[in-house]
Amino acid sequence: RTQTDDLFRYFMYANDSRMVTRPMTLGCSGYNNKCSTYTAYGMAYGLLAHDMVERFLLHYFGFGSAHAYTRGTLTTPEASHPDRDVGSTDYVAAGVMMSPTYLKWMLIFEDPNSRTLWLGKAIPREWLPAPGPRQTG
Repeated sequence: RTQTDDLFRYFMYANDSRMVTRPMTLGCSGYNNKCSTYTAYGMAYGLLAHDMVERFLLHYFGFGSAHAYTRGTLTTPEASHPDRDVGSTDYVAAGVMMSPTYLKWMLIFEDPNSRTLWLGKAIPREWLPAPGPRQTG
């Protein structure tokens, strides 16, 4: 957990990487300030495996849903910039299954160490009803 946290913080916030551009944008690794779709699976899986749900959701919604997919389609470039006016790279097949895979992990996730099956481990709490009595009508 500590190593995952250290890597995430180092690349996301500090930019002490000695690189000209930030190696992470919107919680996702990439290059030239772009988010890469073909390397994202390990990051998301590691975040969930180490109970970093908020970071997983930032990565999934901020990067994958909002910026990786070509508007109106399920096609993905190899890397995309958060600014839609900046050109993307060519199409890559590995990114196409990113969103469905992340949705599956958000709803059903098997812990790799304990073999525990989590139901709804990463569901955004805003999606769930508030506890207490519910009024109808």
